[in-house]
Amino acid sequence: MKRVLFLASVPPDIIEQYVADDDWSNEMLPSRLSEMGASVTIKRWADEDIVAALLDHDVASFLWAEDYIRHPTAFAQFLDKAEAALMAHASSKSQIPRIINSIALVRWNMDKKYLFDMQSAGFDIPRTEILSEDQLPSVSALHRQIHLFQSSGSVVLKPSVSASSTHTHLIREVSALSADDLAYLEACTQGCLKSSLVIQQFEPAIALGEYSFIFIGDRLTHVTLKVPKQGENRRYQTQNIIGGPVDL
Repeated sequence: MKRVLFLASVPPDIIEQYVADDDWSNEMLPSRLSEMGASVTIKRWADEDIVAALLDHDVASFLWAEDYIRHPTAFAQFLDKAEAALMAHASSKSQIPRIINSIALVRWNMDKKYLFDMQSAGFDIPRTEILSEDQLPSVSALHRQIHLFQSSGSVVLKPSVSASSTHTHLIREVSALSADDLAYLEACTQGCLKSSLVIQQFEPAIALGEYSFIFIGDRLTHVTLKVPKQGENRRYQTQNIIGGPVDL
């Protein structure tokens, strides 16, 4: 019997509140795996005994863990601690759990600095600059940095550790900041982002939407088109293009 651990940001009872009872019992992956004979546990990655629990399972993966963006330092420390424990366990020739996705990949993906790696690998990205927290001393200094990046027009600002457009801000005209723009820059200088600041060229093509491709192994299983709501450049409505049952 496979022992499966799901790492979440919130306790299981909170997760259940987000889904209808019939969806939780019939559609959610933990229930499906239980029906297939697996022993399934859901724990918070912030639990004090999480490393011991991790080593006591065959497979571990992340479920409802997107709130890590609220605690990026603590989450990074958890990844480091888990990785060290796995390496120590492996050196003793003990069997270690399989982590999906790997800790190295999760760590790389949590910070948008990965965009530069993708660019080096040949992918096109919007023109991007990332400023560390110590490069944000004042609103006027930050405005100068943005003006050097682009003297006029629209730019997008966001934390380097973020998801679902959290704290993403569009400056519509760099040369004429609005009150909202100034308030956002002030928040940046006060450390409210809890990470570095990404400055990006605004891509008008976002109005047409963006595609998300989901692979399980080397198999493309789902494609979703995310289209902005009317008059909104951050929040999306989703439409499934392809998708169906997945063989696990």
